[in-house]
Amino acid sequence: MKTYFFIPANNQRFIENLQLVTQKLEKFVRIGFNSNTSFQYLDTLLKLGFVNFVLPKIESLSALLLIRNYVAERAENFKLILLIESPKALMNLPELIQVDEVTSIGLGSHDYCDIMNMEHIHANYDWANKYILNYAKAFGKEAIDVVSMNIEDESKLKAEFLNSASSGFDAKFFIHPIQLKVFYELNFISPEELELAIKVRDYVISIGGVENFGILKLQGRVIEKPHLDRFRKILNEKNHEGF
Repeated sequence: MKTYFFIPANNQRFIENLQLVTQKLEKFVRIGFNSNTSFQYLDTLLKLGFVNFVLPKIESLSALLLIRNYVAERAENFKLILLIESPKALMNLPELIQVDEVTSIGLGSHDYCDIMNMEHIHANYDWANKYILNYAKAFGKEAIDVVSMNIEDESKLKAEFLNSASSGFDAKFFIHPIQLKVFYELNFISPEELELAIKVRDYVISIGGVENFGILKLQGRVIEKPHLDRFRKILNEKNHEGF
């Protein structure tokens, strides 16, 4: 899983220090578009070399294309992360997701819950989060799981991160260094999973390749051809020879 570390920076001092930021082509800057001043800010960022942006508050395709076209006239190879923060944006996701430069999508859970007048708990916003996850997978976009507000309970953080990976999310938002520390110390692939992947690989090699694979019963599991991609990813992440 990838990590997106969010740094709150709405003050003038941050804007003045943007020119000191290194590796600008790899950074994303979160921008709101509620007035003409937002485009002035966007111009400043583009002139400084930033080309990747996080877009909150977008609810319609016309609003998204306005920003997309504005950036396209001034930059190349840019990326947009779309934050879905309202039920209207969620319902318009089938249109929004088809903009090529939108490479990643995530749920702004706090704003979404506020608009829905619901308590901000996982059970309430999970449906919207999984809806976004499914659309992202369907269109080949990166699905980013919601930010965690927990910065103290490491055991709960571990459980949350493992659940994100198990659910199929490609990345997660972070707001505190302790979260990153727990994340990078976590082993997302168990020794049992790795052992199974190695056995599947050895079996595939023994039968002369994937083209000869039909079905395999191993360690109490039935493994079919579509499952092989998962085992390839496990081997790749653990730097083992694939098949």
